[in-house]
Amino acid sequence: MKKRTIKTQLIFGFAALSILIIGSISLITFFLMNTHFQTYILEKQREMLKQTEHSVMLAHNEETKSWDTKRLEQINESIASKGQWFILLDVTGNVIFTPSEAAQKESQKEQDKLKKMNPRETEEATKIFKLRDSTDAEIATLDIHYIGPLNYTKHDLAFIRDMKTNLIVVSISAFFVF
Repeated sequence: MKKRTIKTQLIFGFAALSILIIGSISLITFFLMNTHFQTYILEKQREMLKQTEHSVMLAHNEETKSWDTKRLEQINESIASKGQWFILLDVTGNVIFTPSEAAQKESQKEQDKLKKMNPRETEEATKIFKLRDSTDAEIATLDIHYIGPLNYTKHDLAFIRDMKTNLIVVSISAFFVF
């Protein structure tokens, strides 16, 4: 049996410690990336819903107490690509706006695409907003349908995939350098 010199033992020890440190850092980064990214996605989704609410409020004319239905249709078309659609009801429960059947089908197609490409279980969720005018009187109920709870866009998925790939490459290359 051949004895290793102190120099050889130090080199192997340093290499093992380096690999352990780099691997640990990569695993910690990988874990933190997943948890923080999910928080980011949830916050982004909440912000998208608030933007939709704000856009719908801009379609209301307080002076005439009426809604711009063309504007509501435009808003619904723009959010359909994000897998959202909405129904607007007045305070008595009468429908002010509901998307056409064709618009609902288009939104449903987009929702199905989003469901397929998301890494987590998703389903259609609903968020209800009570809309109020400048006098704080309730004017309508906004019922937004969307994919949740975590709805990754294709850009989000590409980003997280690339980051995970880079972390794996760094870990593997650190192993082979030593």
